[in-house]
Amino acid sequence: MRLLKRFCAIFLSVMLVMSLGIVTAFAAAKTGSLTLKDSHGNVMSNSTFDAYQIISWNSGNMAVNGTFKGIIKNALGITSSDDADIMRAIGNLRDKGTAAAKFAADVKAGILSMNPKAVTTAQSKDGKFSSLPYGYYLIVQTSVGEADGTALSDPILVFIDKAETEVKVKVSAANIEKKIEVPDPADSKNKIYVDSNTAAVGDKVNYRSLSTIPVYPDDATNITYKITDTLSAGLVFDADTPINVDVVDVAKDGSITVVKNLKEATDYTISYKDNGQTFVISMNGANSDSNLIAWGKEGYRIRVTYSAILGKGAALANVNFGSTGNPNSVKLEYTANLSNIRETDYDTVITYTNKLVIVKTDTLGNRLKGAVFELYRNGVKVDTQTTGDDGIAVFDKIQQGHYVLTEVKAPAGYNKMNDIVFDVEAYNSGSLRIPNTKFEIVKHGNAEVAASYKAIWVVKGECTNAIIVDNCNGTLTTTIKNSSFKLPGSGGMGTTLFTVLGVMLISAAGTMFVVYSRKRKSAAR
Repeated sequence: MRLLKRFCAIFLSVMLVMSLGIVTAFAAAKTGSLTLKDSHGNVMSNSTFDAYQIISWNSGNMAVNGTFKGIIKNALGITSSDDADIMRAIGNLRDKGTAAAKFAADVKAGILSMNPKAVTTAQSKDGKFSSLPYGYYLIVQTSVGEADGTALSDPILVFIDKAETEVKVKVSAANIEKKIEVPDPADSKNKIYVDSNTAAVGDKVNYRSLSTIPVYPDDATNITYKITDTLSAGLVFDADTPINVDVVDVAKDGSITVVKNLKEATDYTISYKDNGQTFVISMNGANSDSNLIAWGKEGYRIRVTYSAILGKGAALANVNFGSTGNPNSVKLEYTANLSNIRETDYDTVITYTNKLVIVKTDTLGNRLKGAVFELYRNGVKVDTQTTGDDGIAVFDKIQQGHYVLTEVKAPAGYNKMNDIVFDVEAYNSGSLRIPNTKFEIVKHGNAEVAASYKAIWVVKGECTNAIIVDNCNGTLTTTIKNSSFKLPGSGGMGTTLFTVLGVMLISAAGTMFVVYSRKRKSAAR
């Protein structure tokens, strides 16, 4: 808009000079350079542009390019072919942003309907033009470099009237962000969105992705816009919670306003692959092109929400316990320009879980069967487990929280142990307590993420020496022995002592009975 105002000012000056019959100081046509930069001030060296001079400025005279005069008149909606009338109509657009943008788009469409290469004034393959004759230009971006945005910019109107001119091009970067919805640790009534969390087997994990929409030109067609979401093997889609897709407006403070709830089959389709672990949302409705163009210009985003169950059914065998998490990744595939489809990197979030392995032994290390344990987290019963022939019981529903482990039934002949009270915490690294929003995951794909981004589990409490964190895999183990929890060991004197005492009492009673009987018989005689 600033360049359009400058054109208007110069046009008026030229008209004044010409009306007064003053000879200009221009001895010959002058040229200048044009550099195109992105919003960060970087030269768009990886993009290509075509320049079309629609008005020339030569030796103080301004003239409309006859090749484009009909196109310009149609774009302005005027019938006059007089150059001064045409330039005056262009100048009137200086305070009308929408009208100026429409004018540029209409002129571009008219030129592209011709043989554009035959009428191009200059071409740039590095974001720079040199030696452009002074005048008014339409600049059309023809391809997008990897670092220069993700969609062709709208056509640009620029006036070249000095040695060097710079223009910042509004480029559009598409991206997608994945988050896990969890209760706010500071206030459980509120929700926060994080990159990592902990959950127990059987828990529901709520996911949200937000993807930006490139700013496409009005004439863009056959736009590709696909969201691919992949769960790792330990996660299963929650059939009771549908996949929701909608268009949202995200404010600077992060608050979200729903613009439109999208409908499957009408606005998008969903397909599944990888045995149902991956779904692909494709924006391919009847009006998808016009919708994406409009939403992109408004700065709206596409939001996808759904839930998964950790370790549901057969997936339990694939759950990563301890330090290795259960990732969920998403990527965006989109049209970058008229002939190029591009993909974002994966954005990944991770859910960690753990398990507590109980080993029940006597003082000699022999495994004991039949011990029944109950585990409580934050005052709520988690599960009940019984040691098998191997003396082992496993609680596979461990996440962060305050725990009490109780032995409700001891093996025959043994006393129950004292309760073990402990707290479980998890960290990503150093002081990054899970859940957190600062765990930036830069690896691509679920396998690399699961291997590279691990949780550090910490056990605290009065009996922390009873719960051991495995240094290799991070799982929790406790070995319950007589020496630790005052349980009679197997093979101890508990039952033997009672047996011996019983035999002695019976023997004494029998002896006394015999003696007493003999005395009675002697007295009777």
